[in-house]
Amino acid sequence: MRIDSSGNVGIGGTPATNTKLLVKAGTNLNFEVENSSSNLRLSALNDARSANIGMQFASSSFQFLTGNVGIGTSVPDIGGNGSSYVGLSIIKTTGGDRSAFIELGDNQNADTGHIGNINFVGHYQDAGHKVMGQIGAAASGGTSGQRGSYLHFKTKDNGSSTLSERMRIDNEGRVGIANDTPGDFNASGDDLVIGNSSGNRGITIRSGTSNSGNLFFADGLSGDQLYRGFIQYQHADDRLVLGAGGDDRVWISSSGNVGIGNADPSAKIDAVTNSNVYAAEFIQQNTSNGDGVLIQVGSTAAADYVLTCRSNAGAVSALAVKADGKVGIGTFLPTCHLSVKGPTSDSGKITEFYGSRQEGSLQVTNYLTGSDNDRVGLYWRNSGVVNTRMWCDDTMDIRVHSGDPSSDTDGTVVGTQTFSGTHIYKTDATDLVVGQAVRLVGRKLVKTTSANDKLCVGIYAGQSGKIVDSFGQACNETDGYGHAVIALGDTRMKQSGTTTIGVLVDGSVEAGDLLCTSGTAGKLTVQADDIIRSYTVGKAIEDGNASAPVYAYIYCG
Repeated sequence: MRIDSSGNVGIGGTPATNTKLLVKAGTNLNFEVENSSSNLRLSALNDARSANIGMQFASSSFQFLTGNVGIGTSVPDIGGNGSSYVGLSIIKTTGGDRSAFIELGDNQNADTGHIGNINFVGHYQDAGHKVMGQIGAAASGGTSGQRGSYLHFKTKDNGSSTLSERMRIDNEGRVGIANDTPGDFNASGDDLVIGNSSGNRGITIRSGTSNSGNLFFADGLSGDQLYRGFIQYQHADDRLVLGAGGDDRVWISSSGNVGIGNADPSAKIDAVTNSNVYAAEFIQQNTSNGDGVLIQVGSTAAADYVLTCRSNAGAVSALAVKADGKVGIGTFLPTCHLSVKGPTSDSGKITEFYGSRQEGSLQVTNYLTGSDNDRVGLYWRNSGVVNTRMWCDDTMDIRVHSGDPSSDTDGTVVGTQTFSGTHIYKTDATDLVVGQAVRLVGRKLVKTTSANDKLCVGIYAGQSGKIVDSFGQACNETDGYGHAVIALGDTRMKQSGTTTIGVLVDGSVEAGDLLCTSGTAGKLTVQADDIIRSYTVGKAIEDGNASAPVYAYIYCG
């Protein structure tokens, strides 16, 4: 041992100028206690004092009673916590890679799994120091080889003497908060698992009153790949936004209105689209049973809607169902259980009813009959042949016509004539006249030419537009047209544009006379008696003579 004039002590060697104590244990094994810039430095050095060597501390415990400890730095507490704290600074200040580390572990890798803990200790006034928090690591998986590991984070409830695990990061990086087995959940959604089977659990995102809270779903690192889907609460507008495809899609306002394609919904569900697809679609796919859509209101007031369907940007009512049970088509204001407002054009179709074929339909149609006399009537379709119109005129008479009326008095009054029953037959004759008596020869019409002809089939009423005759034969330009014959009933009738007034007679008749065929071709005459016989053709309804057709009632049918 050597003590120099400065009081420096050397054991097994000579101390340097500022070395207060040197212990040389062997070649390049030197321990020094040095005065360095008014600080006490403990160093393990080689013989040249040019490099540090390793130094081991073997003790059950080490105590640093005050001050900060620096490892790799001469300035502990570089973060500036203050002299009232006790701290440990591990900082590498030289070399290319200046990272620092702390290693805690069990070099035996015990099967119990525990590796090491960092404990945060607090002082209890009545119980001394206690562990208040802990970050720990433990092994997982197999009991040998390259085992997995997990981190746990523990805190202590107020009033409790034990720590409870609050969060875990398992061997695959899955995070469990209030759950220590995040790997037990669905593999597509177990990166973060919150909660267990007890109590209420949740996440709160707090933002500024003029800012938003966000949860983004990304599939890339640029553009809208960063937010292809998202849930966002916009505090400035006090609304929730759901995003898809990198854009806002659904908005829920503070009043609970839901907007789809509409950021400012005015109804509980407000769907808006600007494309050529349905704005909404409801499909019940149960083919055996199941209801469709239920719309229910509490009101029964006529002013309230159960359902309103509109076109032309809301200006036209396609369908209006009011709360009082009235339904309007084409009108916002139905006045009865079904109000239908049709087109205002001539022959504008309002409604149409048909069965097996549309060409034989019945339509409710608008007729323009002059200024304020326009009215609604009926239209019977017959494949474009003899399409019949019917309406009520200003005198309450029902009228029929084969064309569109231009006046309410067009056409024939229904109800002023009796029933007229007709047959349709073909003919080769070219000289038949409306009102003449006719008979059949080879299923074709000819004039009667003999008195009391039992084969008279009725009164000729002109060419018909019917497509088949009474024998079921086709009537057309190629096969021959059909011709109408009044076989029973009133002789006043109109068909295919031809009007029949009465029968042609060969002389004077009086109302009530029975009529039969005469020897004059096609003309009737007064029957010899008042008994209806097999050759009786009909009865005169008015007085008349050969100068004009006589109104009559026919019995041949």
